[in-house]
Amino acid sequence: MSITSGERHDLHTRLSEVLGENQANTLMEHLPPVGWADVATKRDLDTQGILVRQEVETLGAELRGEIVTLRTELRSEMTALGTELRSEMAALGTELRGEITNVGTALGARIDRESIDRKADMDALMSKVLREQRLFLTAILLGISTLLAVSTVVG
Repeated sequence: MSITSGERHDLHTRLSEVLGENQANTLMEHLPPVGWADVATKRDLDTQGILVRQEVETLGAELRGEIVTLRTELRSEMTALGTELRSEMAALGTELRGEITNVGTALGARIDRESIDRKADMDALMSKVLREQRLFLTAILLGISTLLAVSTVVG
């Protein structure tokens, strides 16, 4: 129970009557300005210090536990992401190899067509050259025959 300032004043007045003003002032100075229930003792402070240390230790243990949990979750997520990334890379590699194979096949087919077309062009050109050679040789043989016939008649 705390006392009011009026009650403190009444006590000081009565102490002044009984002990005198100086002794009453000295005694009042030694009384706490509030009720005794509000005054903390060394034991109260020690108890509070112990409670604060225990709470800090508890919070530290909880924090360490959460850190371990988060580390485990992060590692798990990183492992899953790594697995997913490797899978995607493998799929992309397979897709790329397929594309390269398709391009190689298309290029091979085009080279084959071009080769066939060039061979056909070469065959046509050779046929033309051979026809022209036959015509030329025929013309030469006719010319020689004509010269032989003329030289036999003239000669």
